[in-house]
Formats: sequence, structure tokens, C-alpha cells
Amino acid sequence: MSAMTLRELEQGLFEAFPERLADDFDNVGLLLGNADATVERVAIALDPSLKALEQAIELGCNVLLTHHPLFLSTKAPTRFVTGDAAPQDDHDDIGCQQAARTLLAAAKADVALIAMHTNLDFAPVTQPHIPQLLGMDYVEPLVHMGGNGAGYGQLCEVQGISAGELAAHCHEVLGAPPRLWGDPNRVLSRVAYGQGAAGDLIVPALRADCDCVVCGELRYHTATAALQAGLTLIELGHDVSERPLIQVLERAALDLGLERGQVVCLDLEPDWETILMVQDVQEVELDV
Repeated sequence: MSAMTLRELEQGLFEAFPERLADDFDNVGLLLGNADATVERVAIALDPSLKALEQAIELGCNVLLTHHPLFLSTKAPTRFVTGDAAPQDDHDDIGCQQAARTLLAAAKADVALIAMHTNLDFAPVTQPHIPQLLGMDYVEPLVHMGGNGAGYGQLCEVQGISAGELAAHCHEVLGAPPRLWGDPNRVLSRVAYGQGAAGDLIVPALRADCDCVVCGELRYHTATAALQAGLTLIELGHDVSERPLIQVLERAALDLGLERGQVVCLDLEPDWETILMVQDVQEVELDV
């Protein structure tokens, strides 16, 4: 078994996903744990949820590596108290309360928490991964962050495919039906991809002469304005658009020298479903 400290794991991940790329509001890196402790086994998930933490503990992991941090610096809990009568400040929302629960549970179980968030989103090594997974030809970052291939959003090219066909392909690859805004028969050529919340992609996509934006989510008024400006939109869902980043984190952990048995991607089903997804499952059961 490869021996590595939490500090070494964090430093190695920052080499792949530079800390300097992270947004100012973000919390990335080792967020909880003894930096000198030895990495035994790493669980990888999209979110640092209690469900993910419990599964990590069951699998003998002492590190939970996630894309999303436990909380953002602008939304940090002011109290770390649990229980039915736990006091909460007025501005503490439900997300902060659940983050505090996870933090306390992770500390009790001696499981370290590491997040690679916007620095993972913007890193050069990340850029081509999801477009290639979806069969698009990656060109360059839509918004450049320096001259080394880092950036926000991915500018892609496609050949002879309609918006409806691309949406159906996203469904097939990512496992969840997307929302399509615009004419499904429109033939596409330049597509911008942006995982997660992608409102900031609309103007750069228009400037780059894109005819479609594939993204995680958009606010309603942003989406309707983009549609009127001439963009077709394929809205995947925030989590759906980012799940493939788990593979990027897994590859990075293995490249650092951890053995395959030391790295496990958690098999967590989404906490939501659509009627179409339920019907798909029922049809499979009937076929059997």
C-alpha cells in the first residue's frame, strides 16, 4: 500500500488543480483533518453529504475527497451544534446546518475532508474531459484564465447533429433527461459547455458565435433572455453536469501514486428523479 500524508495528497491535487484558480469565495484543499496523518483509503464523491460520509466510513476510508466543499467562505456556519434544540443564528440556512452536522460526524470518525471545487472546474486538465465524454470536439476554454489552457466553460464543435439529438445523447451518457430550450431540429455547429451554475457563460457564448449552451443550470430569466438572443439551451441539472468530474479526481489520485485499492468512487444514487426516469426503470423491469 502506498504511503502518503494528507498534506502530500493536498499538494499533489493542487499541482493538478492549482489553488490559485479557485474563486475568491471558494473553500478548497484540506478542510478538516490532521495534515500529517497517513492516507489509508480515499472515497470520492460529488458532495460531502452525510450519506457520502457514512458510505466512506463503511468502506474503511479515512479521506472523503469531493468536488463541492462543505460550505463556501461566504456561507460558513457560525455555530457547530447539533440536536433538536440546537441554537442557530437567523442567517444560518439549512445548508449551513447540514454542513455543520457533516463536519462534526467526520471529525468524530477521523475522516479528513478535501475539496477541489472551482480550481478543478478551471484547471487545464479538466477542460476536455466532459466534452469528449459527450462526443464533442473540444477547442479551447470559452473564457481564458491565463495562457496555459485554464479557463471557464469549454468551447466545442459538433458536426451534423441537431439540438434534440445532442440532448438525447446527453441523456444516454449522463443518465438523466435534460431540459431543452429552443428548436430540437436546429442543426448545431458550435457548442459551449459549462458544468454547474452557468449564467456567466451566456454572454461569452454569444460572443463566440455559439448556437447552443449545454450546462448544469440557469436561472429562468437568464435562460429566457438567452433563448431570445438566439441560443439553444440544454440544461442537464447541476449535479448531472458535474458527476463526470469524479472520474477526473479519481485519475488525479491514482496519478499521485495511490494504488487502485486505495481509491474508491462512491456509488451514490441522486436524491431526485423524474417521471421519465421512473418509467425507464419500470420498462427495464418489465423487459426482464
